[in-house]
Amino acid sequence: MVFYPRGMGGSTTTDLPAGPYGGLKEKTSCLALQLPHSSHRNDFEYVNITTGSNSGCGGNKKMLMELDVAEGPNSPLSVNRFFDLLDEPRPVNQVFAADPAGRDLWCRVTGWNSDGPCQAMAALSEDSGDGVVLLIYGGDEGIRLSPLDSTEDWDLSNANQWGEACLLLDKSAPASE
Repeated sequence: MVFYPRGMGGSTTTDLPAGPYGGLKEKTSCLALQLPHSSHRNDFEYVNITTGSNSGCGGNKKMLMELDVAEGPNSPLSVNRFFDLLDEPRPVNQVFAADPAGRDLWCRVTGWNSDGPCQAMAALSEDSGDGVVLLIYGGDEGIRLSPLDSTEDWDLSNANQWGEACLLLDKSAPASE
């Protein structure tokens, strides 16, 4: 996952003293940076690129995120897409979604990368076709799901589990840790 500054909403304005052209506005740009000292790949903080601190970034936490999932043993398709996140991503282990047969059910969910399971995440995102959606995403090989009552270890060869690049669900879809 790569996080990018968001042009609109990623900045604040401050009134400066009036000059020869009237009052001016100073634009403060905030950038979402991944934390290199964190063991969790989705930890990030907002930094005011004018001052180098996190002041002036307020509660405005909208950003673009690039999701890059490779087609492979877990995901049936490749996805490289930008998402306009509306809130900070949060860990998720359960989601109400459709299985491969199209039946809606509670599922366990994990992220999947080349090393195996990793944390799945959820965030609200703007989607041009559907308005606001709940994005469920994981590692560089997508996410893996199984029925909630399954207690089996995560395994690509398990027929009771299935992989997806990501899920775009209704914004009110239940998802929890």
